[in-house]
Amino acid sequence: MLLLLPILAIATALPFAAIQQTPHPLPLEFSISRSFDTDSPFWNLEFFKKLSLKLLSKRYQSALLSNHNNVNYWLDIFLGPGNQKITVSLDTGLSDLWVYGPNVSSSSGGTFDPEAAGSTPLNESFSISYLDGTGAQGDFYKDDFSLLALKGLLKDFQFAVVDQAKFNGPGILGVSSREVETTANKYNNLPFALQKAGITERASYSLYLGSLAGSKGTIIFGGIDKNKYEGELVKYNIPGNDAALALNVVSSSISGNVYNQTTKYLLDSGTSWNLWPEELFQYTVQALNATEENGLYIVECNQPTDKFLEFNFGQNDVKVSYKNLLVEWNGKCLLGAQPGQNTFILGDVFLRSAYVYYDLSNRTISVAQFKDSSTSDIISF
Repeated sequence: MLLLLPILAIATALPFAAIQQTPHPLPLEFSISRSFDTDSPFWNLEFFKKLSLKLLSKRYQSALLSNHNNVNYWLDIFLGPGNQKITVSLDTGLSDLWVYGPNVSSSSGGTFDPEAAGSTPLNESFSISYLDGTGAQGDFYKDDFSLLALKGLLKDFQFAVVDQAKFNGPGILGVSSREVETTANKYNNLPFALQKAGITERASYSLYLGSLAGSKGTIIFGGIDKNKYEGELVKYNIPGNDAALALNVVSSSISGNVYNQTTKYLLDSGTSWNLWPEELFQYTVQALNATEENGLYIVECNQPTDKFLEFNFGQNDVKVSYKNLLVEWNGKCLLGAQPGQNTFILGDVFLRSAYVYYDLSNRTISVAQFKDSSTSDIISF
C-alpha cells in the first residue's frame, strides 16, 4: 500500500521578473510529497547492505537516486510550440529529462507526442534502469522547453520521450552533472542550457526543502536566497573526479560521541533514507534509544528539537535535530538511516536541515545551516 504524506498540489511560481537580457536567478516553488511503499525492498536491512556494495560501481551511483524516491518534488514543465503542460519530478541525482509518450499506458503526469508537436528526432535512444527493477526506454528529441508562464524559455532543448516504462509516478527532470547523462554524447541538460542561453550566470541551483511539516520547497537556478540560511554559506570542492554530487564530511558527533574519519557522502534529495558509517550509525541508535525491528530502527516519536547530530564539513557545521532524524511510517517513527559499507548517503533527513547550492560549472557545492523563513532575498551566486 502506498501512503502519501500529504497529497499535494502541483508547483506554482514564486514572484519574479520576466526574463531579461542579462543573467539573473530563476526561482521556482515546488510541492513536496513523501510516500512509503510497505512492500518496498528498502524496508529490508539486507537490501541496504547489498545496495551499499553495489554503489561501489559508478554505474549504480546515479541509478540509485531515483529508484527509491519516497520524496518527490512536483513541478510543471511545458514542451513544444504548443506549450504542452507535463508534470515531472525534480531529481538532483539524475541529469536527463524524460517524459511519457502517448502510448505508455502506465503514464502519470501527462504525455507528450513528439510527432504531433513536430519535435526534432535525434536518432539516439534513451534507456535507464533503476536498482529496484524499474526503468524506462525511448528516444531523444529537441524542442521548445518552458517553465510555468515563460513560453519559449529554451529553444532546441534535448529531452527523452519514452515508449516503454515500468515506473511509478511521473517523468523525471534531472538536474545533476552532465557526466551522469545516459548518453555517450554529452549535451546541455537544464542547468547548462539555462547558462548557455544567458538566462543564468552559471549552471547552478540552490535547494531549499523547508521544514518536515511543510509542503513546499524552492529551487533557484543561478542564485541563492540569503534569507533561507544562517551563518556562512561555505563552498567545497566535489571530491575527486566522481560524477555524482558528493561532499566530504570531516567529522560527525552526537551525544558526546565523535566519529572522526573523513567520509564522502552522496547528496540524495530523493529519499528520506541515509546510509552512514557503522560507528556513526551505532552512536545515533544509542543516542535515540532506538530498537531494531525487522531491520528497521524504531524510536520514540517525541524527540527533542534542541539536541543534535552535527556534521562538520571542515569550515562549518550542519546540525540535524533528533526530531528531524525521524521518518514517520505506519503509526511509528523510524530512524531515517541504515549502516552502509564504503558508500554513504545524506538524504532528505539531512537536507531538510541544510541549505545547499550546487555549482555544476565549477564542480563545487556550498552548504549552510537551514533557516525557516517566509521572506526572501534572492541574489545571483
